[in-house]
Amino acid sequence: MIEPLLIGAGAGLSLFAAGLNYAALSPSCQWFGPVICRGDRNGPRRLALTFDDGPSPGHTETILGILERYNIKACFFSIGRNVADAPQLLSEIHHAGHLIANHSYDHATLGAFHGRRYWVDQLQRTNDVIHETIGVVPRLFRPPMGIKTPRVLYAPKQLGMITVNWSHRGFDTRAQAAERIVRRATRRLEPGSVLMLHDGLDPSRPERVPLAPQALPEIIEAALNQGYTFDRLERALQVQGYKEST
Repeated sequence: MIEPLLIGAGAGLSLFAAGLNYAALSPSCQWFGPVICRGDRNGPRRLALTFDDGPSPGHTETILGILERYNIKACFFSIGRNVADAPQLLSEIHHAGHLIANHSYDHATLGAFHGRRYWVDQLQRTNDVIHETIGVVPRLFRPPMGIKTPRVLYAPKQLGMITVNWSHRGFDTRAQAAERIVRRATRRLEPGSVLMLHDGLDPSRPERVPLAPQALPEIIEAALNQGYTFDRLERALQVQGYKEST
């Protein structure tokens, strides 16, 4: 009698763990709190390009050049530490007409295990350094690696911010051919899709060099050939991109 009970309990724990894993890692899951990962599927055939982990010299400039060539405005989810190290580069992104958003201060690999105070501090410090650099306060936040927990999502709610993930990604920090990145990023596109790539280096994993510069022109061309246009993230999602400065 005990053995079936133990088996049942083990199966229940496995299902519970799988549920927690899904809630934390699925970009669109809202079990732990509100998150946006796409715009209106029934709206215009427009997409939003987003870039994580910058600004990083040598990588971000290349992305900016490609976007300028195609006259596309994107959103850059910036790491506070990287902004502090390269403030002029953030200014270049901003002055080129792109949206600046919050991607935490340290982008710590194990940050999801920290408490509420840690996350409020991570978001506030990043907002502060961005405001000091370009005079605006981001309203949009993307959790590092897209990982969501109740503690992580407490911080944007406390600070009046919106959590934004993605609907499509290219896995462009993994060693692979550019063609695979293009296929992954443009497969099954729909109106309102949000594409996630990288323009910078994760401070905790600097060996992962983003391959977005090699794949981005083909991603843009593939989307255009499917009849899509690109819009800046806040317009695609119909939300406010910046907070009122105080």
